[in-house]
Amino acid sequence: MLKRDAVVYRFVVAAFIVSGLGLGLMYMAPGHRGPLILGLMTPLFLFVPYVLHKNHIQIPYRLLIFFFIFLVIGYNVGFIMSGYKRFILFYCDKIVHFTSGFLFTTIGLCVFCYVRKSARANWKLGLLFALIFSMFIGLLFEFMEYATYWSFHSDPQLNLTTGVVDTMEDLLVCFVASLITVLAHYLYFSKGISRAKQPIIAEFCEQNGLPSS
Repeated sequence: MLKRDAVVYRFVVAAFIVSGLGLGLMYMAPGHRGPLILGLMTPLFLFVPYVLHKNHIQIPYRLLIFFFIFLVIGYNVGFIMSGYKRFILFYCDKIVHFTSGFLFTTIGLCVFCYVRKSARANWKLGLLFALIFSMFIGLLFEFMEYATYWSFHSDPQLNLTTGVVDTMEDLLVCFVASLITVLAHYLYFSKGISRAKQPIIAEFCEQNGLPSS
């Protein structure tokens, strides 16, 4: 299982970098090198797993795969090829923010458990922290969209056409997904209910030598 996950992880990372560079070249235009600059920045995201590995923090492959798939959609499609604007009718930005709620709530819970050295100790506080962590990332995401608008004169937030509505809807769908993730983990911690064979948080604790029960 781990070998298969490792192969899938390497494939997804390669797809993220290659597609990022390719889209950067494809959507670069005279006087508008923003897509190329963003594409050239894709390898920088590899510092995230590298720094964690150097600090002896083991991340489950399932979580890493989820993270880089999220980047393919949210960064490559959303930012490099201006997918938030091109695919507005397909709710591209809403899909990204909704997905981010699941991803960063899980990451936030992993952070809490790693700091507290246990998944079970104060798990209710951990879920609250995970929810706040996810919404904080969602807020940073909106700031990043604004920075893209300010730096490259694009409009990923769609504020020129929707005003504040788009930003509030993005945060709302992120909040809903975060609550769903918190509820799933609440059932896992309080009732032992889990649809997966082993939740990512349990795998994270196991890999890092943290008690999960």
